[in-house]
Amino acid sequence: MRKIVAAVSGLVLLVGCSGSGSQETSAPASDVVVTPTITSTSDGSSSEPSGAMPLRPGCDPPNPPCTLSAGTWVLTGEYSFILGMEFTVPDGWESREQDAGEFNLFPLDHPNDHILMVKDIAAVATDGSLEIFPNVPRTAKGLTKYWRQDPNLVVSPSEATTVAGGTEAITYVITISPDAKFIDRECPVYPLCADLFTDPRYWEGVYGIGAPAAVRLYLATIRSGSDDHLLVIGLEGEDETALERLTEEAAPIIESIRLPASFPIW
Repeated sequence: MRKIVAAVSGLVLLVGCSGSGSQETSAPASDVVVTPTITSTSDGSSSEPSGAMPLRPGCDPPNPPCTLSAGTWVLTGEYSFILGMEFTVPDGWESREQDAGEFNLFPLDHPNDHILMVKDIAAVATDGSLEIFPNVPRTAKGLTKYWRQDPNLVVSPSEATTVAGGTEAITYVITISPDAKFIDRECPVYPLCADLFTDPRYWEGVYGIGAPAAVRLYLATIRSGSDDHLLVIGLEGEDETALERLTEEAAPIIESIRLPASFPIW
């Protein structure tokens, strides 16, 4: 379900809410410096590389949702999620949001599942109280440790992997505990829901899931100039079987991502 609609800098952010594994200590993702693929100007415009199709904030043109033709796209324009980020998709995908707070991709043949990308997120209470936990580090290690100790969640063992053409990351699956205690009765599968995170810079709401949905997270440290940022790529399936299918379909898209060496934080 769509739990929160937040307006930021004139952009509309749609933050998702939809719904097992064992405990294990995770390894932090490594810092990485990536090669620039695009040059940005002071007004947020960009010099697009040859062959990349521009995808502007709000998916315009056309207006959202944006059905994407097969090929390589580049995020361009002021308030882009990551200005200059490139990715390649086959036919059959659309984007419903491209802005500073989130970028997402939906498969047209099973639109209840999707890829979402966020950055520099903060942990929130999983019980629906919307409390932000500023003492939880906004790092792959800090967030993973927090989610693992929460009784409302089931978190699979972490695996080392790469995203975006070799950027080191960790990945694992989060589902809802059968004993979850969510206090917000608006959850359509109450009480089997859990909130996971927010982006305090851009959002007014939170991201969460409700059983039987499952989300696979990829967490990586990326660098813009001399500043580190946490990149989170989430694959949300309406159930664990759907997530397995989405994971396979999303793998080449995630690997195709190329990040600029520096990007603005709007």
